Amino acid sequence: MDYPPPLEEGEPGVKVGWASRYWDGCKSHCSRPEHVENTQPWAICRNCDKNNKEMPAYYLHPDAGPYWPGTYLGTPSGCDPHDMAMWAKAPDYNGSAAYTCWDMIPHVVNDTLAYAFAATSMEESYCGKCFQLQFDGGDYFNPGRPRETHRALKGKILVVLSSNVGGDVGKGQFDIMIPAGGLGAFDGFSSQIGVAKSDLGATMGGLLSTCISGVDYFKTTMDVLQECVREKCHKVFDSKAKDLLNGCLFIADWYMAADNPTHIYKETECPQYLTDKYRSTIHTAKPPPLY
Repeated sequence: MDYPPPLEEGEPGVKVGWASRYWDGCKSHCSRPEHVENTQPWAICRNCDKNNKEMPAYYLHPDAGPYWPGTYLGTPSGCDPHDMAMWAKAPDYNGSAAYTCWDMIPHVVNDTLAYAFAATSMEESYCGKCFQLQFDGGDYFNPGRPRETHRALKGKILVVLSSNVGGDVGKGQFDIMIPAGGLGAFDGFSSQIGVAKSDLGATMGGLLSTCISGVDYFKTTMDVLQECVREKCHKVFDSKAKDLLNGCLFIADWYMAADNPTHIYKETECPQYLTDKYRSTIHTAKPPPLY
């Protein structure tokens, strides 16, 4: 897609919202076949094994028993791998639970445009839909008290693709996928990469929230917060995959260490970059009817 035209509040289709952040490492909601039945064109979200190699998003259920005969089921999530023993019976199953693929980190196009994946509300979204978020300089939890971080983000555009639908994500909220952006309610990530949960920062808000908790946020400069986040990102991810480090640094560098910024937004065409990162290369067509 070309550089999207700026949005204006009040124009048709433009709404007001805000952005939180997370990275729990779990298999995405949109990696389960029952959640993508109505997408046009049909496409299911990629998921990866513990070593970040793409694996099937679903299998035909390996048992022909009375409960799940002839059913397509999503591979077990790294956040809930209790049924791993059952999947050992599936053809070509490699024994790993399924996780978020690491290249689904935010992607910087230039200083004012970036792409990312996000969890969106059940009321407003379905798998594979894209939105243009245009930051307006506000802080969702502190209205009327603009900070340097939020002012620095004002006018930037983030185009996001919905790869998850969150039960606790409200209408107008976009929960941006950023490594060490906060584990949230679930955690497959810390065990996947072999770190303590505490190394990834506050459960809600991750490393940036940890940095904020140690200072007077209304008096601390943006530079101090950015450097704090960078230091913590390097400490956690320097020995890990470069994708994870780059994704973590996004919150300090492009996102200007802004905490829960507000924006106006509108549904938009998906950039090819996001579509290519989203779509499974293993399951490229809707599975045929079972009966």
